[in-house]
Amino acid sequence: TIWGILTSPDVETVLSIASIKDPLTISHTMANCSFQLSKCYSGASYSELTQRKSYIKDYTSCEIKEEECAPDNSELLVDKLNQKKGEPVDLIITSGHATEHELNLGHYYNGGVLTHSEDSNTLFSKDSAGIIRFISSSNPKVYIAAGNCLIGHVLQDAPCMALSWMKSAKVVQMVGYTMETWFGYGGWGVLKYFVEMAGSYTLAQSFFANMQSMIYHIESFTDVSHLEGCEYDSKYVAFYGDPAFEARLMSPVASSMNLNLYKITANKGVKEGQQILTITTTGSGSWSCEGGDDRYTAPGREPIYFFPKRLKNPKVVKGDIIVTSLFALFKLSGTFASGTIYEAIIEDDSQS
Repeated sequence: TIWGILTSPDVETVLSIASIKDPLTISHTMANCSFQLSKCYSGASYSELTQRKSYIKDYTSCEIKEEECAPDNSELLVDKLNQKKGEPVDLIITSGHATEHELNLGHYYNGGVLTHSEDSNTLFSKDSAGIIRFISSSNPKVYIAAGNCLIGHVLQDAPCMALSWMKSAKVVQMVGYTMETWFGYGGWGVLKYFVEMAGSYTLAQSFFANMQSMIYHIESFTDVSHLEGCEYDSKYVAFYGDPAFEARLMSPVASSMNLNLYKITANKGVKEGQQILTITTTGSGSWSCEGGDDRYTAPGREPIYFFPKRLKNPKVVKGDIIVTSLFALFKLSGTFASGTIYEAIIEDDSQS
């Protein structure tokens, strides 16, 4: 089952989020860290490692422009969230030092912090000069805290960052660590499905798919450090929000976004109840990553196909895959070239 934790700081926030009926198609992304910005329709990433460095992408081209930015980006980030500058932000991605109560925007430098009021879940920034700017953002958005410790830990008896994002920034779905992060597979891996395969998976599906990848590795891999990392991340990364809500990146546009590296098709087999699943690669890449927090290997995860309807008794007829009533995961590793084809056949007795 694709699951999510439903929580909120107050009734008003619950009703505000519950009133959202339309799916969210993400066109503008904002991050304080590096990631595959080329897969986004438009967006900006501000380096957590190097002060004054940012990368900007607009919707007209695949080109990423490096630009000098302010030494402290807290004012700019608040203005973007509050829609004072540019397009509404639909997706937030963060990394860097964090706790349940604050997020440092710079990793090796003082780039300001995001935090909350002591007695409420009201989100605001405090820049390096101590100036406070409150966040009040009304458009629905999703948040992936890919590389932050503890920011996904919801406190029951005190304000915290996760609840403050929901209340002040209208974050309707969030992925974050409930403990310290040191391996990274559970956080950064969500981007492998959600961003690398733009438009193919919802955020809920991406979180779930990455969890299945970790479970497969735990059951099949032998490298001790990798196993320990996957076991840890499988326990301490949480998904908040209604998993039925559909948030996904805009599908790639050839003129302005790098295309996805593979596509999966499903067709009827020769026999009644059979399905043929075919993966066709559209470029060269690697299914495997060098480390848990790998950000750039593409696609970097085993491909997964979600069935439109649950199957009752699926069986593998052909192919090296894991099949359940909900999904099929291809057990692929290593590199691949453009035009490579992988095929699997499954059979569901309940349909025959």
